[in-house]
Amino acid sequence: MKKLHLSLVIFLFAVFCLYSQKIRLGIGNADFPYIEYQIDTIAGFQVGPGTYYLALRLTSVVETDPPIHQNVFFLKADLRNPHLELRQVLGRDSLYGLERPTLKARRKSTPGNFFFAGINGDFFDRNGRPISGN
Repeated sequence: MKKLHLSLVIFLFAVFCLYSQKIRLGIGNADFPYIEYQIDTIAGFQVGPGTYYLALRLTSVVETDPPIHQNVFFLKADLRNPHLELRQVLGRDSLYGLERPTLKARRKSTPGNFFFAGINGDFFDRNGRPISGN
């Protein structure tokens, strides 16, 4: 029993050390200067069946005035989940309608069909303007 407790303590300590370290990421290419960022997790939780949300905050490591911050948001979905379905919704049900994703979700949700995630401005016209979204 003592070996089990000791193994558990060592495992938890290793996990704590792994997640307590600062994670860094470098972004850049020929057209954009290389900047190194520190990554912090803002939020991470399950939002629906087979669907997980992750929010990250990227802060430039090199001090700049003002500091460079970027927020990155992910939605990971297991499309094999039988309770999850992808649907396209146009703003105001029109090719050129503008409507926030939260309003689309509220308008399209019915008993048994709950919209809980969305992408804003996913299609664009020839001039780069969003066809749907806000």
